[in-house]
Amino acid sequence: MITHYQITLLPEHETRILPEWGYHLYSSLLSLAPHGFGERMHSDSITPVSSCITVQDKQVAWHINLLGADSEAVLAPIIEQQDRYWLRRENQSLRVNTMQIEHIDSADTLLQLPEHRTMKLRFLTPTAFKSDGSYVNLPSVPLIMRNLLNKWNGCFAEVCPIEDEDGEGIQAITNGLRIAEYRLSSRDYLLKGQSIPGFTGELTLKCRLDGFHLTMANLLLHFAPYAGVGIKTALGMGGVICE
Repeated sequence: MITHYQITLLPEHETRILPEWGYHLYSSLLSLAPHGFGERMHSDSITPVSSCITVQDKQVAWHINLLGADSEAVLAPIIEQQDRYWLRRENQSLRVNTMQIEHIDSADTLLQLPEHRTMKLRFLTPTAFKSDGSYVNLPSVPLIMRNLLNKWNGCFAEVCPIEDEDGEGIQAITNGLRIAEYRLSSRDYLLKGQSIPGFTGELTLKCRLDGFHLTMANLLLHFAPYAGVGIKTALGMGGVICE
């Protein structure tokens, strides 16, 4: 269902590491996949992969999440066998130093996690949304929760859909959540020569839900670190930790 990789990479040459390397690494990974696979993955509105990078002691920490059987079948063997990635734009080789793998076999694994009424989201890489064709670089509860619901059903509709045809379920969830605290900064993300306006930082969600709606809110928020939040999460944006 979900395979999560945390890979530390050692750059061959010391240089400044930018969040945009997440996009270049993702491109390097797709170049190793069978011809046409990348186009098929990006043909739908939801891409069954998320990835982003952070920096740890001059090493690149690359987080990759394969969401669903199709991406797992093609990309997992490549990731687990590859010992080096080449970034053409940076003229840089990165050697795989360590790799940690986590498997989540079913939604039950996430549903069995403790339910919380206070959860902090830490946005590690620039995050943005799109509404009515325009970029939105400030988060809101409806933008976050609807985005996570769409990602869940886009990846797992065939095995474990969250039914909400009339939109009333997600509306009830968003009505029961509020942003209690936030500390955010504007941060653009340079992608294919375009600067996408986004934000990084953290916010705290307080929950006034019970029963099924509390369970679903927690499920989606526990899912957030694997799916990413917002747009272009396969390309390095929207990396998030949920505490």
